[in-house]
Amino acid sequence: MTKILITSPSLEVNKNVSGIAALVRPLVSTRPTTFFHLNVGTPDSAKSIGSRIFYATVSMSKLLRFRFSSGRKIFHLNTSADTPAVVRDFLLFLIAKLLFLKVVVHYHGGKWLTTTPVPFFIRKMIYFMINYSARCIVLGPQESQHIKKTFSRRPLIELPNFVGEDYFQSTKAVNLEIGGVNIIFLGRFVESKSVDIIPDLWSKIISRYPGSHLFLCGDGPLRLSVLSHLEELSTGGWTYCGVVQGQEKIALLRNADIFILPSRSGEGMPIAMLEAMASRLIPVVTDLGAISSVVNDAVNGFIARPGDVDDFFACMLRAYESMTSYPDISDHAFVTANDYRFDLYLDRLELIYGSI
Repeated sequence: MTKILITSPSLEVNKNVSGIAALVRPLVSTRPTTFFHLNVGTPDSAKSIGSRIFYATVSMSKLLRFRFSSGRKIFHLNTSADTPAVVRDFLLFLIAKLLFLKVVVHYHGGKWLTTTPVPFFIRKMIYFMINYSARCIVLGPQESQHIKKTFSRRPLIELPNFVGEDYFQSTKAVNLEIGGVNIIFLGRFVESKSVDIIPDLWSKIISRYPGSHLFLCGDGPLRLSVLSHLEELSTGGWTYCGVVQGQEKIALLRNADIFILPSRSGEGMPIAMLEAMASRLIPVVTDLGAISSVVNDAVNGFIARPGDVDDFFACMLRAYESMTSYPDISDHAFVTANDYRFDLYLDRLELIYGSI
């Protein structure tokens, strides 16, 4: 039997807001004798050097125990092409290779999968991980093309993310009163998500459609500044829900109409976006990573240029103005999400492991 040691931040949602963790959690819970979790990274609350050293030591001891356990073993390294992750996971990759483990490198977005020029040492580390892995997985054709152009021409495997079965909503009550639309943001409050623009966007939206409501879900270093800015604007009509999971998250999505993700960098294929589409929301997103392989502008959502605040606001207005055709766009989003179900993902992943 093949055993898979798969990496992600903490699987406890209250410790990390992480798309990779959301991906790994169902694998570990549904196949506990096949998938074993290796915690890479630190909880959002852990900021001291001492705590980071502690978590790194715990992870390293688990990697060593896995190496000397019985059976066929594969190390599945989930990573991103952001500088801190590249440096951290390059060192982990080297250790796994020194332990003679077969390593699958799985990229989930990141700055250097969309941006050039890439710093020399970062480019060399990414090149090394791609070329000396047993298999290298990316999320979609955009990332694959960029890697082949910038880093390596080695064949890559495209494996889109999945959405859990609980999020699929067979029907949805359609709100044709566009003033009463509910908008939701689900994600980390970090610079790459452009959360700093949300207060001003909301101020413009609610001045046009005063019956609307904004739900903010997640956590991160910019949370306090975003919420303070919203309070200063005194617009009202918004609720901070904290970190949500399970039925609470499903209920919020089913009560919403539009999902927003105004990221300026670092995205791959956001799981929150897939969850929203499965819940029949209209996604308003930016053209990063593999997003445009999922969202077709004005068909199953709206796509703005990354870093262009005016264009994102225009897309939000288009989403509002499309509410009369909302059933069509909503249905198209739902149909698209069906291509990203968990069972399909697991079948593809097992084929990859079997080919090693």
